[in-house]
Amino acid sequence: MQQGGSNKIIEGDHLNIVALLEALWYGRKIIFRFIISFIVFALFIVIFGPEKYQAHATILPSSQQGTINIGGGGVGALAGMAGIDLSSMMGGSNSDGINAEVYPQIVESYPFRNEMIHHPFRFKKYKDPVSMYEYTVADTILSFTDKLLKYSIKLPWTVKELLISSNELIDTVNYGVINLSETEYNVLNSLDKFFTIEVDAKSGLVNISAEDTEPILVAQKLQKGLDLLQEYVKKHKTKREQQNVDFLENLYEIKAKEYKQAQIDFFEYKDKHRNTVFERANFEFQELSDRYDITSSIYKSVANQLETAKVTLIENTPIFTVIEPVQIPKVKSWPKKILLLFISVFFGFIFGSLWVLFRTQVALSFMKITK
Repeated sequence: MQQGGSNKIIEGDHLNIVALLEALWYGRKIIFRFIISFIVFALFIVIFGPEKYQAHATILPSSQQGTINIGGGGVGALAGMAGIDLSSMMGGSNSDGINAEVYPQIVESYPFRNEMIHHPFRFKKYKDPVSMYEYTVADTILSFTDKLLKYSIKLPWTVKELLISSNELIDTVNYGVINLSETEYNVLNSLDKFFTIEVDAKSGLVNISAEDTEPILVAQKLQKGLDLLQEYVKKHKTKREQQNVDFLENLYEIKAKEYKQAQIDFFEYKDKHRNTVFERANFEFQELSDRYDITSSIYKSVANQLETAKVTLIENTPIFTVIEPVQIPKVKSWPKKILLLFISVFFGFIFGSLWVLFRTQVALSFMKITK
């Protein structure tokens, strides 16, 4: 190591910069080899690694709060008897819906991911659309080459898998909760980090991106995820209003039938007893007239309330303004050649330098022992 100098790089608590630079200079060929090795490894990743494409979308969620004041009235009393509070359903709630910061949790939830994996998409290798679940199951079917490897070179591992699986019972018991199969579990987990959601607290903009190996596929998945997210938020925000509309629609059908029947009974009786005058006829006529008036009043009130509830539902439905729609990406997001080149040169230099310094210190220590 005379060529590299015999000065110690570390002397006590101090670093000898001259000795450090001298050691790196004389070990430059080794460092260069490390850099070349890392560059070759980066080229291997670029050539044989998976290509990925990234799609983006930007939305601005907003909502209009209903301002209609709904009186209880006769329908309010009927709804109260049914255990439903119309005032709270039709504008009495102060909830502003789901905060945009909760969107990542929605995307990672089981119902969202389950709907995603069973929605058909167009894959490059299939003519017709298939779901991600079907795609994954089809990919698990072994080809002839895979079977040959499984029962030849990989035979010990194949026997091990058979022994383990023979000791495991297939759980088909319904426990009343979600019980996923292994395939479903794996497919669902593949979506864990598929979507990336960033929320700008100041502007309220929500940036959503997704990455996959096929440009058309990633755009399809992102669009479906965006549609599902909007649907989930709308359902949550308008849940009470929708319940109110459903209740009033059912009530409207019932009261419409009652009103129609009361109308028929009243006018039929009136036609039959047009020229009849006696107390009983007057009493029955008055009774039918009163019932007709009451059913007519309730029917019109329910119809009024139903129209108002529909307006409230529309007003409270969140509006998603699409600032940047989903587009099919044209440029690969991975591999990033310039970044990989920079990283490979950087780490090649670091590891090469550490190796040179380690060899220098070992050589100096050995020289000190042998003296």
